[in-house]
Amino acid sequence: MASTLPRATVSWLNSQSNDVVPLGLKASATVYPGCIVATDATGFAVNGATSATLKVWGILKAPASAGSPITNSGASGSIVIEVQQGVFGFDNAGADPVTIADIGALVYLVDNVTIARTSNSSARSVAGEMMGLDANGQVYVRLGQALQ
Repeated sequence: MASTLPRATVSWLNSQSNDVVPLGLKASATVYPGCIVATDATGFAVNGATSATLKVWGILKAPASAGSPITNSGASGSIVIEVQQGVFGFDNAGADPVTIADIGALVYLVDNVTIARTSNSSARSVAGEMMGLDANGQVYVRLGQALQ
């Protein structure tokens, strides 16, 4: 289920080597710290959601403990956000779960905190590359445009 609150997203590997990308936020869009950020067909940043046309960039860079949602009430691009690329842990889609057999495969975006195994007949955008699965079912995914 999509988050409407800041999230303490677990970074896997060395979070210090993750890249930060500045993106203009789309008008009327709201994004959440620690949650997946993508760009839509306009090229502006939006909250991660089920869509066949989004390009996933990473998570909104801000600690969930100190961060607040960011909403752009102005024109598209009037707010620039920092998006952290790297490997992060997300919820596994119950109806279309990622398994350890999917390691190294592309996985798909359900919402701003949930990853699925398939594109659901091309209804979902690529989230990134599946890097691991922990004992609690968290899916670790490498996010960033170099993968897509």
